[in-house]
Amino acid sequence: MSSDGNSTVESTYTAVNVRRNGVWYVDSVRETDLPTSPAPAANFDGLKDLSWMIGEWSNQEGDATVEAKCKWSKNKSFITRQFSIWIKDELEVSGIQVIAYDASVGKIKSWMSDSDGGVAEGIWSRKGNTWSVQTSAVMSDGSKGSAVHALDREFTWQSVSRELDGEILPNIKAVKVVRVTGQ
Repeated sequence: MSSDGNSTVESTYTAVNVRRNGVWYVDSVRETDLPTSPAPAANFDGLKDLSWMIGEWSNQEGDATVEAKCKWSKNKSFITRQFSIWIKDELEVSGIQVIAYDASVGKIKSWMSDSDGGVAEGIWSRKGNTWSVQTSAVMSDGSKGSAVHALDREFTWQSVSRELDGEILPNIKAVKVVRVTGQ
């Protein structure tokens, strides 16, 4: 919407300018609407089983609050998930995850970066209503870790088989995240 309340349309334009006697004039202007191209079918088709994630989610346990926003990209070719974890009203960590279908291998993959400087990649697989994300990560100090994150349509999330630089870490118990807005 424009500031005057009218809807807006994206377009491109081409202007032909001519110079006569040292002065520039507009000779012609052509406007063309931008095409709206849907995502390649393979991208959306590969991700549509995750459409239940779209929306805002939250969980509060004790002093900790987890918030997440999942939304489609334009043309539904990937999903972004922004998250934040608050402890006693102080932001502990935040980040963004991009979830996309990789047609070259026929799998869903994700890439995540957090405010501490850590990065992670994941490969998604599904068994029934549960999704597993085999994740490998590099922390901001260069240490390397891995984990399997499990989540389901009710957005119960758990992290198991955790390891950091070869040392086994305890599992993170299942956390139920509740839909705030969305589908």
